[in-house]
Amino acid sequence: CAAEILEHSLAEGVEVIGYEAFDDRYSLTSVRLPSTLRIIGGAAFYGCHNLLDIEFPDSLEFIGDEAFRYCEGLTALTIPASVATIESEAFEYCYQLETVIFEGEKDRVEIGLNAFLSDTSRLNSLYGEDNDAFIKSVRKLQNLLETLFLL
Repeated sequence: CAAEILEHSLAEGVEVIGYEAFDDRYSLTSVRLPSTLRIIGGAAFYGCHNLLDIEFPDSLEFIGDEAFRYCEGLTALTIPASVATIESEAFEYCYQLETVIFEGEKDRVEIGLNAFLSDTSRLNSLYGEDNDAFIKSVRKLQNLLETLFLL
């Protein structure tokens, strides 16, 4: 039985993290991403429940669907100005996520459906343009979903 990896560093030169590359690595707590990374594929870190820290490089352009879904240990994120797309459910069910900082203008980022949705959302700080409107729309959608599922 191989020992579980707690921390992982990707080599410089890596530009893409593929689909489900690190999915369900429960013990993974930290990942160092290379300054050359452009794309994080769908479900790349799906179910990494204990992932506590991830720092996105300024070269990152795309975060795929469900890329960090169920990464319950994340509490804060900084989205670099280089990111143009965050696909649907990218950070869904990141229950501890409280703060998301968008460097640059948030309205230039294409954000997919339920990208930051959580049924017990702690998300209360979003930095960038129109923060209050964005947080209100996320909470309104959460309330609607809760109402639908309770009926």
